[in-house]
Amino acid sequence: MVQGKKRINDEHLSNGSIIFWSRRFAEDGRYYVPVRCGDCGEERVINAVGAQPDFTGLCPDCAHFRRRKVSLTIPQTLPNGSIIYWNEEHIEDGTRMVPVRCGGLFCGGSIRVVPVYTTYAENFTGQCRQCAHAYDRSGTWTGGRKKSRAGYILVKLPPNHPFFIAALLQAPTSSYDSASWELIASPSASQ
Repeated sequence: MVQGKKRINDEHLSNGSIIFWSRRFAEDGRYYVPVRCGDCGEERVINAVGAQPDFTGLCPDCAHFRRRKVSLTIPQTLPNGSIIYWNEEHIEDGTRMVPVRCGGLFCGGSIRVVPVYTTYAENFTGQCRQCAHAYDRSGTWTGGRKKSRAGYILVKLPPNHPFFIAALLQAPTSSYDSASWELIASPSASQ
């Protein structure tokens, strides 16, 4: 039950955690509330602002255990082909880091080191920035067509397109790889 902004009844979360709103207290101008973890039963005090709608109530150790359901001895392959090398996890400047090989089409499988906490996100793909923001995944995507100064309509080709290599040899520095008149004769022009 809510009275204005102050909650007075304890809140039982779906995972068994309990937020004890009835025992809320103020200290140094801030409100704090006790929380019992739904997994281990540990009770701790948190800032009441931290109890947002997506708050699970789990203690950090239990939340960490639930997120990581992988073997630490073998690499984990993600659905898009990216690989997380859990067996090479290490600490840099106090942060746990893990190497990740990109599974995208554009970088050739580059390996970069990322903080372990970023791998816990549900939308983590393991792709590098270049592959994750390519083509229609980019915020500046214009449909893959652009008009050149000479009046040609340039078409962006993906690396697996049959004319990609030929277009790359023709204009190796261009981000747009082929003029559309070259694609008219292509049997896969409709692709």
